[in-house]
Amino acid sequence: MSGVGHPSALARADLRAGPHLLVGEHLLWFRRFAEVSKEGVSPQVALNDEAEPDRARLAQRLIEGAARWQPLIESWPEARFDGQLEYTTMRGQAVSLPFSATLAHVFNHGTHHRGQISAALTAMGWRSPELDLVYMLQQEQAR
Repeated sequence: MSGVGHPSALARADLRAGPHLLVGEHLLWFRRFAEVSKEGVSPQVALNDEAEPDRARLAQRLIEGAARWQPLIESWPEARFDGQLEYTTMRGQAVSLPFSATLAHVFNHGTHHRGQISAALTAMGWRSPELDLVYMLQQEQAR
């Protein structure tokens, strides 16, 4: 097999989901939620931008980006979750979406990309990190 249909070519394509996670989840959506009290304007980034070409630094930035969400979410009053998320898209369109559902989307979509990365690693013969939340919670309890 050759070209994009080859399993290793597809796996390499799925590994690009890591940089997409950084751009989408951490640079775009985090700013939409964190800066909602400011202007709510989306940063001008392309979702296919390679925001971090160095893979070790990419891993570190993903960890740092993920760690920023919990304090942000804990800072919101409970009523915030019943409200709307208002922002301007990268195309300049004003959008108002249910806050909680949109927040859930961000994390569900990130899970989708982590699954792509896991599948790509497995297809290339590498061991994938554990992604099962229940397993991770059990590991955490055992510490």
